[in-house]
Amino acid sequence: MTLERREPLRRKTPLKHGGSQLKRTPIRKISKARAKLQRQRAAVVAQIATSKKFCPWPDCRRLGTQPHEIWTRARASDIEHALLCPDNIVMMCDEHYNFPHLYEDVAKPLGLIRNSWEGCPCGFPNLPPPPNVIGRIERLP
Repeated sequence: MTLERREPLRRKTPLKHGGSQLKRTPIRKISKARAKLQRQRAAVVAQIATSKKFCPWPDCRRLGTQPHEIWTRARASDIEHALLCPDNIVMMCDEHYNFPHLYEDVAKPLGLIRNSWEGCPCGFPNLPPPPNVIGRIERLP
């Protein structure tokens, strides 16, 4: 097999003047589907804000202004359901809004936080319980 000497490749059409040939379209900050979901959530939260008025944290008499998901988006098998289910949303005051996540031992008996395998308060299907990893860890060398 012998190598043949060839000439370098040559352009058949000249480059166009005027900068980049690529069409530049900006990326949306929020997708159309997410914007639609946020509009639906705003309507659900507005409806809940009129019915569930007071913060459910013990010994709190303030008005609830912040929507709190009992079955959080991180724990839910369906994020859309977790955001839009009225049974899953509780209005909490500004001071106690983060308390269910900081004090889960207090929040779980009050029904302000749920595990992923417990499902939504409305009975929406849930994830299976996690496997028993404690036994596996003890057997590791």
